[in-house]
Amino acid sequence: MFKLDASGPMASGRKALTPIVTKELVQLAWWAVNELCDEHGPALSQAYGNFDRVVALGWLLGDVRLGRLIEHEDAFKVGRKAAKRAPTLQANFDSPTRRVRKRKHASEEEWVAAAKEENTRRMAPVELPFPAEPAEPAEPAEPAEPAEPTEPAEPADPSETPAQAAAREVRNRRHDLLSALRAAEGALMQADAFAAGAKRERERAKQAYENKKKWMENPRRQLQISDENWQIATKERTELAVRWRAASRVHMEAADALDGAKIDAWEAKENYKLFEEGVKRQEDLVRQERKERTNREEKWRQIELGLFLMNSRYAPDDPKRWEPDEWEYGELYDRWELDWEP
Repeated sequence: MFKLDASGPMASGRKALTPIVTKELVQLAWWAVNELCDEHGPALSQAYGNFDRVVALGWLLGDVRLGRLIEHEDAFKVGRKAAKRAPTLQANFDSPTRRVRKRKHASEEEWVAAAKEENTRRMAPVELPFPAEPAEPAEPAEPAEPAEPTEPAEPADPSETPAQAAAREVRNRRHDLLSALRAAEGALMQADAFAAGAKRERERAKQAYENKKKWMENPRRQLQISDENWQIATKERTELAVRWRAASRVHMEAADALDGAKIDAWEAKENYKLFEEGVKRQEDLVRQERKERTNREEKWRQIELGLFLMNSRYAPDDPKRWEPDEWEYGELYDRWELDWEP
């Protein structure tokens, strides 16, 4: 969505990913926006003018929820409410396991219930002030015969010449390819931001697990800790391992989506590049043909002028006048050198 060489954000071009915005989605979007601003904040501010994290969060969530770019005012409202919730979400997710961890004799059922409660909190919907979606147009009745092809972006003019019609088709094709390229680049930037947030969450989960494992592997602590506390620490380590695996799975899915977005962006860029190269070759060919045609006309003009000047010295019935036949005209054309090229 956020391209550095653009004058503003662009929609990713993809359909809405989810009809419900969950707490976990708000957290991931908040991490992605912070990652983006930390890495490219000055460049984005220079490109867009005072780039705001809150508005960027609203734009990102609007694209995920509605599949389109919402207005700046609506993005600020959505981002402000989401930004107030995002910093406290991790503590809200962790509170069930923290509560069980404080108990000395927590059972396996209590740990399972805490994990389910955490998952329920993560999947809980968040009410955000998204703008109303435009009403969908009524579905047309099915035609008895195959529908006619849709009109191009630039309608045809009955009075246009074939050359004008060809130029219009080129402009329409360029417009379609550029739109596809911008959409693919926006989707790539969005996928990159989500992948960065998922990677950061995976690293945090991994570090928490390794810290807990290192803490338990300390021989002195193994002698000092009681069996009950050791059981609690073991459950905590298991919980951290599960969270690490879940974060790794999310990161892998985000990385796969990022690879797909890179391929789509590369294909869109190549399609536009091949189209422009084809247009350039066609323009060069037309330019060369026009030059050759102009040279032929100028060569015949110079030949006719030379014959006229030569025969003007003789009377009309003088046998010295030269009236070339068809073969002589051909030989004269092949051997004639232009005095200048137009």
